Parts: sequence; C-alpha cells; structure tokens
Amino acid sequence: MNTFETVGDTVYMTCFDRKGHPKPDKVIFDLADLELVKMYSWYIGKRGETLYAMTSVKVGNKWTTLSLHQYLLPTQEPLSVDHINRIGLDNRRSNLRRATNQEQCVNQGMLKNNTSGVKGVCWHKQCQKWMAHIKVNRERIHLGLYDTIGEAAQARLGAEAKYFDPIPKSP
Repeated sequence: MNTFETVGDTVYMTCFDRKGHPKPDKVIFDLADLELVKMYSWYIGKRGETLYAMTSVKVGNKWTTLSLHQYLLPTQEPLSVDHINRIGLDNRRSNLRRATNQEQCVNQGMLKNNTSGVKGVCWHKQCQKWMAHIKVNRERIHLGLYDTIGEAAQARLGAEAKYFDPIPKSP
C-alpha cells in the first residue's frame, strides 16, 4: 500500500517495507499520472546504486518487475527511459526522456572508482601525467596526456562538446 501527498502539480508517494514501515525516500511524479500510479502497489528497489519505484506484474504465467519510469513512458528497443537529473525516484514527465544507450552514458555521473574527481580523467602512473578519454559508441577514444588535471578536464569537456548533443533541460 502506498500513500500520496499532493503539492501543486506534483505527487509525493511513500512506499512501505514488507513489515508496513514507511521508507524514508519519496517517489515523485506528476499529478496527471496519479490514477495510473494508483493501479499498482509500488516499492523502492535498487539497480546498481540508484533507487527506483518498482512493482511486480504478471505477464502470462510469469511475474516480472516494472519500473515506474518505464510504466509512465513506454519505449521500444533500442531506446530506454532516462532520468535527466539522474534521480531515479523523480518520475515527473519533465525529468523523463527516451534515450539511446549512448545518451544515457553521457548523462551518467562519475563512476564509484573515479579517483580524479573528473569524469573521463585519470592518473597515468607510468607516464606520471593526467590522461583524458571519452567513450563514443562503445569505443574508448584517447584524448591525450596532460601535466595538470585542469588541462585534462578541458580536453574531456572539448570532446563532450564535439561528440555529444547537450542534455535537454526540463521544459
């Protein structure tokens, strides 16, 4: 069972664990989608490090997991749904877009194992320099070795501008 709080055009949904205790994280979606969302009982699940609103649905004789963002914005392969602000519990339509795998990767934050603090920049031990790289269509492109992290970061930003369209902002 879920509970709903409406603030303007936004709904905040509380999910509960199996023992009936409320989860601290709130799921956000548009008021226009409230009746659709109420059709299922949602829970907060994790994929990787990201939290999402999920439910279980029976398709034929088999149970499957459905994410709220996929339910609200159905897509066909090769597209999937991307959260523009990278918050998996924010399912407002202005925050959802259909995107290719490449577009999703562009919108991905830094990986957990990043030690430089700059996406696409790492320390090259053998050369004792900062190395910049970018991945385009699953191919890693070497952008060069640099004396400073700032120079490597600038090379990475230049490559992003060259290879990727800007991420659309909310309307």
